[in-house]
Amino acid sequence: MSTPDPDGSTRGAAVRLDALLQQLFGTVPALSVQTWDGSRVDHGTDDVLVHIRSRKALRRLLWAPGPLGVARAYVCGEIDVEGDFGRATSLLFDYADAVGTDRELDQVGRREVLRTTVLLGAVGPAPRPPDVALEAVGGYAPVGVEMDRDLPVDLAAAVLGEPVPEEERTADGPEGSRPVRLHVTHPDPLSTLLAAWEKDDVEVVSVEPARDDLLRTLARRSGGLDQHWDEVVEAVGELQARVWRLSLAAGAENLRRHRVAAYRVRGERVAG
Repeated sequence: MSTPDPDGSTRGAAVRLDALLQQLFGTVPALSVQTWDGSRVDHGTDDVLVHIRSRKALRRLLWAPGPLGVARAYVCGEIDVEGDFGRATSLLFDYADAVGTDRELDQVGRREVLRTTVLLGAVGPAPRPPDVALEAVGGYAPVGVEMDRDLPVDLAAAVLGEPVPEEERTADGPEGSRPVRLHVTHPDPLSTLLAAWEKDDVEVVSVEPARDDLLRTLARRSGGLDQHWDEVVEAVGELQARVWRLSLAAGAENLRRHRVAAYRVRGERVAG
């Protein structure tokens, strides 16, 4: 159902939101959006449709604007994606980069945001954030290790496609006489690992970039998760499944955009 404007015209929620973004930032996301009232705007993509299923998603973004608010709305089921989830994530990252995540609105902009949210019935207290970590939105999360730990053995094998290598697992210190570690620079830089190994009497033998290998691994795991989605939801719940899907896609985007880096580090324990 469309909401009447003061001048008597009617526009759907999707059109209103599209106009608001254009007014505030001079650009809109390059994807199609459909809102809870059935209205829709299209911007040139035929493989992705973002559903804003609830006014609560707008209220969440009002209180927590930017990528984190969008991520929370997706995890809570207030926003859904039809089509290629990785593509949708990439387009939303593009939009966040275009408008700037630390951009502040002027008084006119803040007034227009309030006006639109009032007209759409989205004003209210801040929704409670989901009780899960969303660290991959700005970095990287060890989703493969989590899946291997939390899913039934057969399902984990089907989703992951191959065993999680020891080099990817988190450990307190280097194991064996010739340790190998896949290190992703989130939250700690590479220097943190190198200093810890030196303190533990491990000499670094080689440091190799592992970005491309890790991107292929994340793509394989994303495909496995999509293929076995219903089984994963039954095993761990939809909220956790959504966190994993989002984390895989966001982690891959951060790697592609060089916001995090991945290295394969090999060492040799110094004889005492």
